[in-house]
Amino acid sequence: MRGDSGLCFTNMDREEVQRVFEKFEEHDFARTGSLVTEQVELKEGPLEQFTHEMEPFIRKQGMPVRLNKGVVELVSDFVICEAGKPLSPESSRILTLNPHRGQLLYPPR
Repeated sequence: MRGDSGLCFTNMDREEVQRVFEKFEEHDFARTGSLVTEQVELKEGPLEQFTHEMEPFIRKQGMPVRLNKGVVELVSDFVICEAGKPLSPESSRILTLNPHRGQLLYPPR
């Protein structure tokens, strides 16, 4: 065997197995370069989902943040990604940290 292949053992008949595999879709988080279907934006204010240790990393990704009494705070509204545009490496890294990252699930190409 070569390439992507595998063996399937089952009691189902051939047509039923084909239907199962035809309906199957594997989803994954959007990756760098993926075309985005919806805009994801964070509003100005405290970002309590991030710890103070993460602030330097978040800042390096281009987000306008500061520490305010140990809480990471977004200084202004920030668009992580825009619909119809490819996902940047920085946006991809931010989405992996964002608890709402499930918004961007895509079937692989």
